[in-house]
Amino acid sequence: MIHECTFDDENKANAYKTLHSTLKEAENIFTLSQSKKLLLTHFSQRFPKNLTKPIGIPCYDFYLHVIDRFFIKIKIAILYYIDI
Repeated sequence: MIHECTFDDENKANAYKTLHSTLKEAENIFTLSQSKKLLLTHFSQRFPKNLTKPIGIPCYDFYLHVIDRFFIKIKIAILYYIDI
């Protein structure tokens, strides 16, 4: 399953206002879908193209408790792959 995930759960009001999803919302839809794999993504022009820390972990710290295996950078979008 590929799902957009822009905000952490503390920014639910911003997610609602801008028609984006929170991490918890994406996880809930994933669970309901009974899919086996989840790919979280967010495409944005606001972020610079080189958006990784020196060790190659995405700069979105609020994702780090969930995503710890693999990510792919495609232009200015970061795709997070979770093997459940």
